[in-house]
Amino acid sequence: MDIDRESEILEEQPEKKVYQFGNYPNYYGYRNAFNNFEMDERIKWLKDVVPFQGKRVLDIGCNSGFATLNIGKHLESSLVVGVDIDESLIVKATKSLKMDYSLQRPVLKENLEDYSDEEDFEHYFPMSCVIKYGSLPLTKPIVKAQKSEYPFNTKFITVDFLNDSHDLLKEPFDSINWDMISLSLTKWIHLNWGDRGIIELFKRVYNCLNPNGHFILEAQPFSSYQSKARITQLTKDIYRSIQFKPEQFKEYLLSNGFRLIKTIQVPEGSLQTKGFKRPIWVYQKI
Repeated sequence: MDIDRESEILEEQPEKKVYQFGNYPNYYGYRNAFNNFEMDERIKWLKDVVPFQGKRVLDIGCNSGFATLNIGKHLESSLVVGVDIDESLIVKATKSLKMDYSLQRPVLKENLEDYSDEEDFEHYFPMSCVIKYGSLPLTKPIVKAQKSEYPFNTKFITVDFLNDSHDLLKEPFDSINWDMISLSLTKWIHLNWGDRGIIELFKRVYNCLNPNGHFILEAQPFSSYQSKARITQLTKDIYRSIQFKPEQFKEYLLSNGFRLIKTIQVPEGSLQTKGFKRPIWVYQKI
């Protein structure tokens, strides 16, 4: 092969994407043994511990939105907002929301006479129509906090929560009683922004929560950092500088306005794959 042509071919090869922030496109496929769109196991474990009904929930680092959609659909929260630094994941999550909305079936009733075409079938869109025409648009605006109709209680936004000055931290969101969720996020903040980044995350969480609001934290152990620290030179350097280890997070939070109300251990028989069977800590702002 001509050397110049070989060089051209090599230059044409797309660069392999580096998931520096843990923004893997198939994240929920990695962590669930069977990714079959059933309710996220963690949500099942949490729903008897945290009062989601009627609450406003912020899911930080939502990835493709699987857990966010579960909360919005099944737990009657008044507002559920998923945020992620990766816009492509937010696009994917929004598409999933539209698809799920399109495929919702009408409520079954005993008598045919009980059905009203306008009320019961207005938003039903069979799979055959989705394949042919695409999913239905979310035509209604996001509802006010006192309502909890899915999917209009659920929204996805591209945000760098740690650094962006976004409306989430201003009016009207500063009056929202956020119940925070930070699932599988701390390692990536730690590797990209170091100890200062983790402390800033905890401060922002505290400032955005209402009194008695909940902070749900699933922190990766420090032993899992090393393999991911190789992603970039920056993460390598930051990894070597880390002094504030995950086992110290509890002491810090308890000394800075939180109390621990529950530690959830992954039960036997869980579908969580190896590497994801870690405890979930439920803190409350005091």
